[in-house]
Amino acid sequence: MQNLHSQLRAGTLRPGDFLPTVRELSKTYGVAHNTAWRALNALVAEKLVAAIPRRGYQVLSREEPAPGSGCVAWVLGTESIIGGWDLLYRRLVGYLEAGVSLSGGRLAKLIMSPGEETLILEQLASLQLSGLILDLPNPALLAWAREMGIHVVVVDTWTQDLAYDVVVQDGFAGGLLAGRHLIERGCRRIAWFGRSLDNYHGSARYAGARAALEAEGSAFAQQVYAQLDEKNLNGIAVEMLRGPDAPDGVVVLWRPMAEALEQAAKDLGKRAGRDFQMVGWSPMEVLEEEGHPLSQPDGRMPAMVTWSIEEMARMALARLAQRRREPSLPVTCTLLPMKLWAKESLQQVRYNS
Repeated sequence: MQNLHSQLRAGTLRPGDFLPTVRELSKTYGVAHNTAWRALNALVAEKLVAAIPRRGYQVLSREEPAPGSGCVAWVLGTESIIGGWDLLYRRLVGYLEAGVSLSGGRLAKLIMSPGEETLILEQLASLQLSGLILDLPNPALLAWAREMGIHVVVVDTWTQDLAYDVVVQDGFAGGLLAGRHLIERGCRRIAWFGRSLDNYHGSARYAGARAALEAEGSAFAQQVYAQLDEKNLNGIAVEMLRGPDAPDGVVVLWRPMAEALEQAAKDLGKRAGRDFQMVGWSPMEVLEEEGHPLSQPDGRMPAMVTWSIEEMARMALARLAQRRREPSLPVTCTLLPMKLWAKESLQQVRYNS
């Protein structure tokens, strides 16, 4: 394994290259898997490589960062960590950290609760920032960044007249995929079960699903709205599935609602895939790490609209880098591509928006 270390120090392995896997290293050097794993993590500790989720160990730059480009700050609002999405943000910060390290910089990770803007601004002011990534368009942080000339990218949200670059899920495309899938499965009484339309994600996903139905001369048979932290989600779902006019298809594009719908079906002796169809929503990395949250006893898994957390991180960092090179570029909203994942048919459909 010393040979691997020497190659990294000598630059034989170039920044961006991926090292052999633990299995490959074990075979090449004749060592146990645990020995290879410890050696790789020692290289991580020396900041020679970075552990990239699902990809392996990637060689980092040994060059000094350019002046003013050494530190990117990531600020996460605690309001975002609802509905079981803590894994999403853990993965996102991991990809951001690896991407910044690859270019020789570092990532400052901050978490902000409501009312803590002054504290966060003090911490940001102490850093030599080249960029700022926010998950919420906080007015105080945006005003400070504008005054200081700090480039900003907002991820996973969008608001009207936001004068900063945005990287966000393509909610309309995802909703369109969900609606089309249910129609193709023969559903004719399709219900919407999701958040209200007073936010970007709710309105975009609803608009896409409704467009799919209207293209077939149809409309939602039911429209049920709730909050992600609603304590009676299960009861709301039971009422929707009960009775002779219960939906035969449900667009349920938030995990808490989807889980409540699955539990309600069990309470009523029903089963998704048999008594009704449904389409959920999840980052692909969450499905791969935690498994499908709605898997059925017979092995079936309701369809999911999916997107990539890694792509979100990569696009955000790429936009920051481009903004540093060309500050006068117009503000853009970058939409992440969505896929429909259906286990039964191994179907993956991309809608190009």
